[in-house]
Amino acid sequence: MHDAIFRTGMFVVVDETEASASAPSQPFGGALHAWAECEQSAKLPRDLVHETQMDDGTKRITLATATNATIVYPLEGSVVHECPAFASAAVELRARVAATGAAYAAVLDQLVSTGRPSEYTDAVMRGESLEHFHVFRREHAPTAAETLRLHSDVGLFIVMTAAEYFEKASAEGRLQRLEGDTKPATGFLLELADGELVRPIIPDNSLLVMNGEGSSRWISGAAGAPRPRAASHEVHVPDVPGATRAWFGRMYFPPRDALLQDAGEGQAMTFNEYREQTYRASQAGDNSQASTAGCAPSGRHLLQDSGSCSSDEVYCWMQCMKIPDGQSASCGKADLLCVDPTGRLWPEAFTNPSTGDVDHCFDCTVVCPSAPPPYNTGGFCNTNLQPTTMWMTSFQTSSKHASPCVIYLFPTWVLNSGGKFAIACIGTVFLGVAVSALAFGRAHVMSIQINPKVQVQRAAKLVAVVAMFFTQIMFAYALMLVAMSFQVELFLMVVVGLALGHAIFSINVFKENVDACCEC
Repeated sequence: MHDAIFRTGMFVVVDETEASASAPSQPFGGALHAWAECEQSAKLPRDLVHETQMDDGTKRITLATATNATIVYPLEGSVVHECPAFASAAVELRARVAATGAAYAAVLDQLVSTGRPSEYTDAVMRGESLEHFHVFRREHAPTAAETLRLHSDVGLFIVMTAAEYFEKASAEGRLQRLEGDTKPATGFLLELADGELVRPIIPDNSLLVMNGEGSSRWISGAAGAPRPRAASHEVHVPDVPGATRAWFGRMYFPPRDALLQDAGEGQAMTFNEYREQTYRASQAGDNSQASTAGCAPSGRHLLQDSGSCSSDEVYCWMQCMKIPDGQSASCGKADLLCVDPTGRLWPEAFTNPSTGDVDHCFDCTVVCPSAPPPYNTGGFCNTNLQPTTMWMTSFQTSSKHASPCVIYLFPTWVLNSGGKFAIACIGTVFLGVAVSALAFGRAHVMSIQINPKVQVQRAAKLVAVVAMFFTQIMFAYALMLVAMSFQVELFLMVVVGLALGHAIFSINVFKENVDACCEC
């Protein structure tokens, strides 16, 4: 194990219970087989999978998910609905990979001299991981280029499956796994410490654990102590006509606040800053700089982000996304935006201002902005972005002119000017006063003495009370929705309106009630 970590940078984990079984089941519970058939069926929405043309002409189809600290993000509901067998098997495979990653972190804590006893385990528990299901398929004759050039990963380490190969077994699109003599040799090549490229023997149903640069560059270590070796590797998809190569891997990243250990004096950088620098370099169209952000030697490191994107792709929320058809001509690569369906920009609108952390955006896509430019800073708010009903990060004020406009209760009531915003504030105060007024009026109507024998009077009183209660509850819930917009000024107007209404109608009538919103 010591040599595998410090000299080779990679080792294989074999499930001995399944390897010794007399009739072993499919590797990884059939997860890769089910994934290949799911992708082959073309049932998944195309916006859920990402296609990349590799350097050698191979097409790579990716389904991405993630784990953030200890929060495991599930597969999308459409995946579960369209491919239930794959979704079920994927849960078990991801759990198996997670257990392997946690166990390896504990091993590193035992063998590597670091600043703290459990630094690797802590990094795995606090950092985020990218999880990718890949399918590789050749549609043209291969070129002399590698499918994935020689590189080392920037993450702490990666846990990945041995690749499996499948071919069509029926006209209905069913796939059968290639085994024995029909299975091609692995396309995975590992560079040893002396520079020799070797093709490791990788048993079926095994997991590969491979060190990345992050295992030493972003983890503090004792002076002079040996550091885990980052394994450089490349991938060649074998030229097997009609075959499909399926693979799954989880890249463990350092925590966002991890510090670059070999930075020069005055050049301290966190891993989060590194990723942002990489993203900005990619947005500027400089992929060579993007792949080396953080002083990594050019052409040798991949982060599974902008440094991995080809010339017709941009980095958008943890993956390379294809530039939409027709947009590359009307929009330069540096001008493309990564936005969610409401028009919020990633990472700008998803960055926590107090910590600098960037939140997730599962539904972000690449778009080409139309004129005028996306940051319309001359108006009350940015009318070039889709308006929002709620700020998802924290309270916001109307002083941020580059932010989207706020929707007030109804889709057409967009507060895109100072006048409209002022009217909304005044209307909110009146709604708050109206809640107390209706409660007061309802109590007054209920106190009116009527002749119980006159049915018309009884019905009229009942209708009046119910109508006022209905309106009071409707206004109260409208106030709740306004407050939930997290717009500071509107929230304050909710409080002012309710307090003013209480002072006018209720302070001398009702007993003190902390549930001021409804006063039911």
